[in-house]
Amino acid sequence: MTANEELDELARERDELKNEIATLRTQAGIFNGRHEEDQQQLANATKQNVMLRDAVEELLSSIDQGLPKEHIAYKALAATADLVGLILCDAEPVWYEITARDGTQYALTTQPVLLGHTSEPLYKAKEKS
Repeated sequence: MTANEELDELARERDELKNEIATLRTQAGIFNGRHEEDQQQLANATKQNVMLRDAVEELLSSIDQGLPKEHIAYKALAATADLVGLILCDAEPVWYEITARDGTQYALTTQPVLLGHTSEPLYKAKEKS
């Protein structure tokens, strides 16, 4: 094989790798979009549960006239006890904790992506009014 043929072969391999990288980036973007959508749906459901729990507590405190503890309202409060004290707020990632592949955390940055590493968003909450 001549030097030109070897260069042509390397160029073809490079192009194939570029195509594979582009495909992987597209797939990663789709996954990230779905993940963000799922996270938003979970956040919305949690907000709805907190608001309903607050409404049930308020209602029970205003009409409590000896309702039996088996009443559905008390069951709803018991089922959502893990939401006690949760404050509804808007949260925005302000920093990202960057972790190397070996699991060591080594940086905080304002950018979410560092090639070959994972990043975990760190949030600052702004209480809703």
